[in-house]
Amino acid sequence: MTHLRLLAAALVACGLAGAALAAPADKAAQAQAAWRRGWEAYALYLDPYAHADRQARSAKLEEAGKLLAQAAGLQPDRGVYAEAAGYLALQLAKYPDAQKHLTRAKQLAGKEPRVRLLLGQVFSSNLQGTVDQARTSAKKALEEFKAAARLDKDNANASLTSSSMLVDAGFDNWGLYLAQALAMKELRLYLLPLPEGMPAAAALRIQYQFCGSQAARVLNVARFCWTWASEEPSRRQEWLRKSQEVCSRLERAQPALAGLVMAAVATERQAEELLVQAGGGAAARVEQLKGMEQALVAPAQAVPGEKDTVADYLAAQAEAAAAVLETGANRP
Repeated sequence: MTHLRLLAAALVACGLAGAALAAPADKAAQAQAAWRRGWEAYALYLDPYAHADRQARSAKLEEAGKLLAQAAGLQPDRGVYAEAAGYLALQLAKYPDAQKHLTRAKQLAGKEPRVRLLLGQVFSSNLQGTVDQARTSAKKALEEFKAAARLDKDNANASLTSSSMLVDAGFDNWGLYLAQALAMKELRLYLLPLPEGMPAAAALRIQYQFCGSQAARVLNVARFCWTWASEEPSRRQEWLRKSQEVCSRLERAQPALAGLVMAAVATERQAEELLVQAGGGAAARVEQLKGMEQALVAPAQAVPGEKDTVADYLAAQAEAAAAVLETGANRP
């Protein structure tokens, strides 16, 4: 009887240990599922054809925010989940939540300039109240924008965002950050880290929204330079030149994204259909596959320095096309 009791106790202990070991894995899977579903809900929110009315569309945004916050709660050691939850809280104007999640993301991935840029935007969203309160919020935002600029030294994005915030807040030192931005080599728009294998159309919708918000801040600076040209006639040409330079930087930053969008939308369905149909060695089909492969490879490399879901998707499609091409070419 004693042996049976010891055996039973051992089995219970093993069961509890197994449950303890399985729990983290379960949480990780649940967090990943919530992260994916959250981004999918956000993509549906951004799709103008997916909703019958404004209330249904708003419900998708709320759902996305809850799911991404759930992922961050299930795995608080994953910076990418905290960043996603913070970004959606920012979109929902839930600034305390956004600050909490993005501060956590900074603790986990403080060397990622995109995270610092987002946290700065949270502080810059709170420029209401007294002059002192606005200055305090602006100072906190500038600290994060400066950190982003230091981490990505050749990119004018954070400096132009600083200038745009100061313009909106009515502070005089916006020109200092504009000068810093114009002294940098390039303007590059950031992309969000999204789940692997996410449909390209959904991923593109999210990335385009994110890039569009960054571009709007850049254009805000260009517009203000244009306005200032009328305010200071003696420096009119100088202000117009600065406005033109900011716009030129943005124009050079956008084509890569535009090319990515056009190529993915134009080739995604075609690629999938051709990959299903291809199997013979017909010359016309081989040529089609060659053309599709070329169309996919270029956009996958269009955003240097950024590893994003869209590029991964396009690269995977190119590899699949190449594999089918090789199989087809080897057939009689």
